[in-house]
This record gives sequence, C-alpha cells and structure tokens, in this order.
Amino acid sequence: MNGHFTIPRWWWIGGALAAALLAWGLFRDVEITVPPPGPPPAEPTAPAAAPDAARAAPEDEIRAETERARLQSENDKLREQLAALLQWIMDNFRGKYPLNEQMLERLHLQAVGPEIALHPEVIDFLNISPAEQSRINDALYYARIAITLLEQQRMRWERTSPDAAQVEIASFPEDGERLREHLYAALDQALGPVRSERFLRTAGSSLETNYSYFGRADRRLAFSLDRSDPAAPRMNIRDEWTRTDGDGRRRTEAVEFTVEDIPDTYKPYLQQLLDTKS
Repeated sequence: MNGHFTIPRWWWIGGALAAALLAWGLFRDVEITVPPPGPPPAEPTAPAAAPDAARAAPEDEIRAETERARLQSENDKLREQLAALLQWIMDNFRGKYPLNEQMLERLHLQAVGPEIALHPEVIDFLNISPAEQSRINDALYYARIAITLLEQQRMRWERTSPDAAQVEIASFPEDGERLREHLYAALDQALGPVRSERFLRTAGSSLETNYSYFGRADRRLAFSLDRSDPAAPRMNIRDEWTRTDGDGRRRTEAVEFTVEDIPDTYKPYLQQLLDTKS
C-alpha cells in the first residue's frame, strides 16, 4: 500500500448523489420570478434624452447589487450545508478509511486488555461496534486458550527452591502459525480488510506479545513467592521470550513484575506453586 488515499468508486457516486440532494434542498423553496414583458423598444432618442439614460444607470447598479447579495446569501447557505455534510461523514465513517501512512507508523496501541478482550483504545480508534467487539473478543479468548494448551503440551517444570519454580516452553512455530492465521481471519471477517489491516499495523506488536509470538519464541517463566510480609505474600514473575530474527540473531525480551493477585493468564502455569502458597 502506498501513501495515497484511494477513494472507492461508490464514494464518487455517493458524493454526486449527496450534492444533488443538497442542491435540491437548497433551491426547492426559491421562487424564480420572471418579470413581465416590458414596453417595446423605444425609438432612438435625440441627444436631448441623455439625462434620462443617466438617471437609469443608478437603478441598474442597484438591481445588480441586489442580485449579487442574493447570490452571496445562497452561496453561504450552500457552504453551511456542505460543512454539515462533511462533519457527518467524519462522525460516521471514522476508522473506516485509510489514514496518512506516517501517522499510522507512529501509532502503537494495546490490542488486548487484562481480561483477554479488546483494549478500549483500539475500540475507539477503529470505531468498533458492540456486535463486532463480541465477535472479536470470542476469537481472542479461544485463541488464548489454544495457545495455553499448545504451551502446556511442551511445558517442563523445575522447582528451584521451596518457594520458586521455573517453566520452560519450547517453540511451536507451525502450530502457532496456523493459530495466527485463524485469528487474523476472524479479525478480517469482523472488521473488513481495511480496518483489520489497520488493527494489525497499530496493535499487531502487542498482539504478538499477548499470544507468545504465536509459538515462534522459546519461553521461560520464573515464579517466586515473596514472604517478607507473612500476612500478604506476593508473587514475583519474570516472563522471557527468546526468538531468532530474520538475520539469524537471537533476541531476548523479558518483563518482570510483582503482584498480590496472580493474573489469569499465568494461573495455568502456576498450579503447583499455587498449592505451595496455600
């Protein structure tokens, strides 16, 4: 895709129809008055009639000025109606047409919220309806379950201390790629090709992280209980992905955080440690 704004053919048809409707609405109440026929042309006057012609000149100027004022008034009304139409288009078609490519490159939105559902900022950006949200959230939820099951099949536990454990998960690129294709197809079906493409361009990187890079990375999770406050133990979590770049280099990304309540997305990996905590 280049940086040009491509307007579908139906837009031109719709624009022409809108212009016609505007013109009709503008001029339907304007009464056109045809003046009655004037007297027959007068015979050429002698030079002595020149003062009468001089008196008629200001009257012609007044009529011309009145006509110019009327046309200006009608033009102002038309511009107001066109402005209202453009605002309606902005309000009703936000998120459905391509934005400037440079603006898209600067946007980095969160795709999924903590409850494995669409994040509010991407909902607002793409103007996603409640019905579309429901369909997409179902797809996101079942994709998350599928990723977890694929990881559990490859999970290796190691208890490093009474209050700590480590999980290693081998990559599964082929199964992950099939799952990614199914999820992206669901997005395309719910949003259409234009908005789904913008969803992936602005929120695709966070979607990759939320779904463990769809099996293209080896994953390691480390959990440890912090019992410094016996009344309120906390969990330290380190989540690490290692994947191979296109140039063959290995890249590792990791996040670390401490929580009192274990996030739902980590509970499937923590059952043994949860038993220890209880």
